[in-house]
Amino acid sequence: MRFIVCGDIHARNKPEGALTTYRRLVRAISAKAIAEGCQFVFFAGDLIHEKHCVLVEMLIYLYEEFAWARARGVTWVLMPGNHDIPAKHKPTVTILHLFRHVARVYTSRAKLKGDGWSIYLNPWRLPEQFKAQCKDLAQM
Repeated sequence: MRFIVCGDIHARNKPEGALTTYRRLVRAISAKAIAEGCQFVFFAGDLIHEKHCVLVEMLIYLYEEFAWARARGVTWVLMPGNHDIPAKHKPTVTILHLFRHVARVYTSRAKLKGDGWSIYLNPWRLPEQFKAQCKDLAQM
């Protein structure tokens, strides 16, 4: 199986014209995945930069791009980074859930398996939680 791993787009509303730039970036990553025969794009966090002042237009653009990729056989797998989590006391509540109909969203560790492959996902957490999750994943 082939896939792309990327992260830290930090899509934001500024400067002027940034929305188009981020949309093109997501499309370029999806197009590369399609051209390379990849089934997944694993996104390792920080899709959004400004977690408390996100434009609806940007969310719509990202949603449309993930839908475009999925219609062509590429699924984005989204994990939150520290910018995608709205509150430290609720690390599993994330803006990424808005994309759950056009992408896979994982807010806790997981093991994905396919024919002859497996991958472990370990989304961002506060340092002590992250260390504990890494230990658990190592035992898996």
